[in-house]
Amino acid sequence: MMQLGSVLLLSAYALLLLAAAVAVFFIILRTLAHYFSTPQRLLRRVHYNLSKQEQISRLFHFKAVQIKYSNELKKDSLLKANNRRQLRALTKSIQKELLLIKKDISAANFNGLQKELTSYHSRQDIDALLKLQRRITNIG
Repeated sequence: MMQLGSVLLLSAYALLLLAAAVAVFFIILRTLAHYFSTPQRLLRRVHYNLSKQEQISRLFHFKAVQIKYSNELKKDSLLKANNRRQLRALTKSIQKELLLIKKDISAANFNGLQKELTSYHSRQDIDALLKLQRRITNIG
C-alpha cells in the first residue's frame, strides 16, 4: 500500500510537471506567433524606419554645421590673404609715388614719410596708409 501511494504521489508530481512544461511550451509558441505576426512585423519595420530617419536627420544637421564651419574658415583665410595682397599693392603704390616726389621734397621729409610708410605697413593699418597716400598726393 505504501508503494502504491508513493507511486501515485510521484506520478501526480510527474503529471503536474508535464502539464507545466506543456503550458510553458504553448506560452512560448503563442509568444513566437505574436512576435512573427504581420502587424508586429510591420510595427517593428515602422519603428526601424523612424529611427533610421531620425539618425539621418541628426547626421545631416551635424554635417551642415561642419560644412558651415569649414566654409567660414576658408572664407576667413581667403579674406586675410586678400587683405595682405591689397596691403602690399597699396604699399607698393605709395612707395612709387614717394619715389616720384623724392626730388621735390627734403631728405628729412622723405625719410620721415618712408618711416611712416614702413610703420603703417608693418602694423597693417590700411586707413593710415590711405591718409599717407593722400598727403603724398597733395605734396606732389
